[in-house]
Amino acid sequence: MPGAATVTAGLALLAYAVVNADEAGRASPATLAAGAAALVLLALFVLVERRATHPLVPLAVLGRPSLRLANTLAALWQMSLFPMFFLVSLYLQAVLGHEPVLGGLALLPLCLVVIAVAGRTDRLIARFGLRSVMGAGFVLVTVGMAWQSLLSADGTYWADVLPPSLLLGVALPLVSITTTIAATLDTREEEAGLASGLINTSLQFGSVIGLAALSGVAATVTGASTEARGPALTDGFATALLVGAAPAVLAALLVPGLRLPTPGMADVPERRRTAS
Repeated sequence: MPGAATVTAGLALLAYAVVNADEAGRASPATLAAGAAALVLLALFVLVERRATHPLVPLAVLGRPSLRLANTLAALWQMSLFPMFFLVSLYLQAVLGHEPVLGGLALLPLCLVVIAVAGRTDRLIARFGLRSVMGAGFVLVTVGMAWQSLLSADGTYWADVLPPSLLLGVALPLVSITTTIAATLDTREEEAGLASGLINTSLQFGSVIGLAALSGVAATVTGASTEARGPALTDGFATALLVGAAPAVLAALLVPGLRLPTPGMADVPERRRTAS
């Protein structure tokens, strides 16, 4: 219970500090107090876990480089892609004038692409290796986010939203499946549940941080614009989407550092090259 309470409260306060920074300011007393309390609680969580007989998260598991990096990569792709759904939906409604239902349905083709690619991702991993597929996925996220940022106030769904969203639909299962596999490769059978819980926590936390940060970017750019409402909103959404490509760029640079501890399906091509 002490571990669960401290880590939950610490992460919640950290997320609140990031969200509140956009509204009250980064140097506001409420933001600084929430951030400081979050750091204290997370430090306390580490101390509790070190002394607990049956810790919620054994620190030895967190000491494994491949698991730590996989969780970081999972958080990064969520920071890029999760806010995209929100921002594009707002663009379709607030700028192009679509009804909310149509704004939601407009992203349905992306979801269909995700389903189609997800069913074939295991074959891609078996053929090209886990790192190669993961790296390609993050490159596609980067390109897709940059492409999606080319919005215009007088644009259309078919020209401005659909093409890049389909590319992101290809990228999403590549990064989500590979990071989940990487996070569970370096664990024993009895640790599989813990590894799955950690990767899900990273995904959720990445989505919260990404949405708060990119929404703040969009609001700041729109608020500083002197143009009419439509162009000002478009500038805000476009800038936020472009900034959203940055976590994917960072992730793509980190992928080569991922070390796969256990030979398996993910590294079949690499083992063949080593044998030859």
